[in-house]
Amino acid sequence: MGIERLLGATAGLATPALVVDLVAADRNIAAAGVRLRPHFKAHKCPELMRRQLAGGDCTGVTCATAWEAEVAAREGLHDDILVANEVADPGGLASLRRAAEHARITVAIDSPRHLELLQGIDCDVLIEINVGQDRCGLDPADVAAIVALAERAGERFRGLQGYEGHAVLLPERVSREEQVERAATILNRLRSVLDCELVSGGGTGTYDLSTHLDEIQAGSYVLMDASYAKVDLPFELALACRTTIVSRNGTRAVCDAGLKALSAEYGLPLAVDPAIEVVGLADEHATLTVSAESELAVGDAILLIPAHVDPTVNLHAALHAVEADGTVHRWPVAAARTAAREP
Repeated sequence: MGIERLLGATAGLATPALVVDLVAADRNIAAAGVRLRPHFKAHKCPELMRRQLAGGDCTGVTCATAWEAEVAAREGLHDDILVANEVADPGGLASLRRAAEHARITVAIDSPRHLELLQGIDCDVLIEINVGQDRCGLDPADVAAIVALAERAGERFRGLQGYEGHAVLLPERVSREEQVERAATILNRLRSVLDCELVSGGGTGTYDLSTHLDEIQAGSYVLMDASYAKVDLPFELALACRTTIVSRNGTRAVCDAGLKALSAEYGLPLAVDPAIEVVGLADEHATLTVSAESELAVGDAILLIPAHVDPTVNLHAALHAVEADGTVHRWPVAAARTAAREP
């Protein structure tokens, strides 16, 4: 029984629609085998996150934005929620304040200015360290600045965050190991001079390598995508986009899932049927090359695997989750950009 079973189970759905194989997702949850703080940003779906928390060794929930944290806290997903990014805009700060009414909130910082902005909000902080991604985070060589920021945070200081996002999709395991080892050296050195309750980071591609961390912020592992499928991981594809063929002329076909249904910054989606290749995406359509022998016809449904799960799910209002017996649940993607927000 593979992901192909989703075609029959979800017959009748308006397309394009995201469909989830809960049998595969449950196997992914069981396969993780590490202490997780699963990342809500991967799917932004409260029901799926509840399944992850119930099935694994989890310390809390990771969020990418304050809005996600507000949704997670309001939904009662966990009493310990981490926003693993810096927050500086008024709307985000207001979301943090509301989230803190329902759960313990921790947020990443890398500047004294963040502490000023967080005044009056009941939250703790992790100091983010740049371990090689070169996005946010303090320079690990500037130990004096890191110590000073921790002292300034006072009782709010909870520990450190170091995310090796530059390593998670490296196809060769040895390359990932090298990058994780560099990150571990940095964080272990800083931990030796700071009183840290928590050192957090990691991702799906490095989940089993980051043994220096107290918890792993993996997200994609539960659903996976075509990019992570190229990395040697013990997780299987559990998410696909159900889409309908609207045109076929010879070996060229077109389906009704385009850029408004599938993110493409990591490349084109992968068709589950090996006789089909996606060769282009437009706003509402994907152009396909189909083998001449294929009987694919107008009106038929196919499954496409997104190249990047997070921004693809963000384009949809719901996931259609299929149980082992074929029961289909419609689970809202409550924290998607398409969801209504308070001003």
